[in-house]
Amino acid sequence: ENMARLKASFEEILQEKKFIRYEVDVYARQKGAEVTTIDFSLLPVLDPQDKSKVIYVVAEGRDIMEKKKAEAEIVRKNRELQELYD
Repeated sequence: ENMARLKASFEEILQEKKFIRYEVDVYARQKGAEVTTIDFSLLPVLDPQDKSKVIYVVAEGRDIMEKKKAEAEIVRKNRELQELYD
């Protein structure tokens, strides 16, 4: 699934010449977890003489698992507070 999405993203970059960003869960045995979430982006770099040509793609990914855990904890705490209020 991840490879199919990556391939589709590259095809979109070649056609649309636009920045692409998405989150993807990947197997990465680290920090005691089997799966981690990566904020993944692809940036096309266009030929200065011919803006219709992509000359290379800059790929970047960063682990956002801790951020996702913190967001889930905030949602849980808000739910608890709402239950106490009701």
